[in-house]
Amino acid sequence: MKRIQALADIRIGLFGFDGRPTINGSALVKTIGASKMGLNLSRATDIPLYSSDRLSQLTGNGCLALTPRTPQMTMLFEENEVAYYSDTEELLSHIQTYGTDDTTWRKTAEAGWRRAHRSYNERRIAKYIVEAAMNNDFSESYEWLFAAVSAKISRNKTP
Repeated sequence: MKRIQALADIRIGLFGFDGRPTINGSALVKTIGASKMGLNLSRATDIPLYSSDRLSQLTGNGCLALTPRTPQMTMLFEENEVAYYSDTEELLSHIQTYGTDDTTWRKTAEAGWRRAHRSYNERRIAKYIVEAAMNNDFSESYEWLFAAVSAKISRNKTP
């Protein structure tokens, strides 16, 4: 909590943390839409491509996603589209930087929003589901397939 207090100049909403109530439904969507950045916490950070669905909620609504470095995740969102962090110090540094530098924040959040809408929109995902369900050849190179295959190959390598 002391580390969070070090960011006193930045307004921070901590919902569902330290006894505070959670938010959901339309209140959650409204809060994300009005926020500069949001924290994408996941239960694990060592599983390739693993993320909470919060990543898509944040980026899809134009909010800068602060997300832990997860193996192969840069195949889905590049370094200039979200703010990856490896530890608490890097996370706090990102909050300070993006919280006070509107140009950098806007550029990164917009790049994440564009990627989310270009790569993970409803039409593209539905097309993938139909092609997979019908056992058809894929009509394009879906980045999540390449990333998943890459992750499986790297897990199966023996030292």
